[in-house]
Amino acid sequence: RCWGFWHTEFALRRLPGVIDTQTGYAGGDFKSYPNPDYKVVCSGTSGHAEVVKVVFDPTVCDARKLIDCWLAMHDPTMVRSHGKRAVGIGQYRSCAFVFNDSMREVTNNAIMECQRHLEKELCSEVKVLSEDDFWFAEDRHQRHDEKRKMKGYADGNNNQEL
Repeated sequence: RCWGFWHTEFALRRLPGVIDTQTGYAGGDFKSYPNPDYKVVCSGTSGHAEVVKVVFDPTVCDARKLIDCWLAMHDPTMVRSHGKRAVGIGQYRSCAFVFNDSMREVTNNAIMECQRHLEKELCSEVKVLSEDDFWFAEDRHQRHDEKRKMKGYADGNNNQEL
């Protein structure tokens, strides 16, 4: 997992070409939970995952590099230590929700290559969603690590690997 959205957002914001990031929730039941909040997402009843919406300049950071960095930030073979049998559940699952078919193709290709490289089955979920299927997290979750001057995953030499 990517430690939820706090450290993930912090690491992705540091990539050259990333213009903006916003933490939020996606992938769950918006009909039953139209305005999910952190408490509802943590309860597991909504089916939403903690996610980071990334706006990037593809002339500086192409989509494939962005996805490769995301894959390197977590273990895409595991979902809360349950592996493939837990795909699609939990707020910390390995998921990429994209807004178009082109990005889905880039993401699926990166996942397939990662799977070949690791020689393991991945449990990463990829879905095309509309922008309406992303719900912004509360203000306290936006740029959480920056506000608290935390170093998070992307500190020091680790950022060079991203």
